[in-house]
Amino acid sequence: MIIDEFREEWIRKTCNDMDELVLVLSPHEDGCKNDFIKIAEALLKTKENPYSFMPKGWEGYKYNATNALSFFVILSHAMIDDGEVSLIRNKKSDSFKLSFCYSESYLSNDEIQYYHLDNDNMNDFIYWLSDEGIDKRKKERIRIYESNQKWIEENCEL
Repeated sequence: MIIDEFREEWIRKTCNDMDELVLVLSPHEDGCKNDFIKIAEALLKTKENPYSFMPKGWEGYKYNATNALSFFVILSHAMIDDGEVSLIRNKKSDSFKLSFCYSESYLSNDEIQYYHLDNDNMNDFIYWLSDEGIDKRKKERIRIYESNQKWIEENCEL
């Protein structure tokens, strides 16, 4: 039956992709992958909605082994070889976005900042992806909501 053949091929491909992914995410003896591995681990552990920070089209990077392998190979190459990855930070909304390009022509301003994704600035992003960072943002949104509710109750006729 064709579905059985398809299933076997899919299992074989998934196992091969997982083997490759283990290699991509393994440290290198000269330490050249250390920053990449820190980011990769944070991206694999985060519970943050990927639509809020991933480049368009890469939101499903954790859906299966093939997607993860494809994404992490590209991220590794961008971080280690050619530097074509940026971290865009919006201070006003306290959010980050990964981008697979970098241009010195990007203009930072008071709200939006563009960075090369490297050790100098990625720790803020890793914290933002962490459970602690997510909880901190959630508590701040609740505080703002409760403050707004209190103002409405004190100043509006309901």
